[in-house]
Amino acid sequence: MSGLGKFGIFLFTAAVILVSALWIMGGRPHKAMAEVWVSAEPDEVFSWLVDPEKRTRWVQNLEKTAIAESDTDGTPVKFVSTFREGDRSMKLEEIVQQHDAARFLSLKYESGGIETTRVFRIEPEGKRVRLTFEMIQKSLNLWRLKHALQATDLQAQIQSESAVLKKLAEKNSETPFLFGEPIR
Repeated sequence: MSGLGKFGIFLFTAAVILVSALWIMGGRPHKAMAEVWVSAEPDEVFSWLVDPEKRTRWVQNLEKTAIAESDTDGTPVKFVSTFREGDRSMKLEEIVQQHDAARFLSLKYESGGIETTRVFRIEPEGKRVRLTFEMIQKSLNLWRLKHALQATDLQAQIQSESAVLKKLAEKNSETPFLFGEPIR
């Protein structure tokens, strides 16, 4: 076998190993967590998590959302939301997996072959609450390779969203706000 043939086999083997590694990495869940202390009552913080108008003020890229279904106590169990991704908008359903009035909320949605779970824990302590926010993204099916190649920074996103939510809940401002604009 010539040197060129051996080099071709080497390149093919390296490509197979690289694609296999990316496939495996893309299937691993990507996790990020943020924790903030909020000087507000648990019910007030929880309202920022479930009130459609308030959610659009702090959830990154959320253009609009509406409650599609509620349970017997009025807590939403399904949102129909429109998210902005670049120059296009996509509509999806956010399903409430679990909730405990003003203490815990878990939302799940799927978009572009990626399943995202957003978990919020509210723990009162004195005159403030500790809000813990965790985001988990998992690639589905053939999207695993694409997900491994994407440079999504979940940690930066939830740190930013948590900071905005903290400021809004503490200020309880009713002034218009779009994500990314400074809070006055």
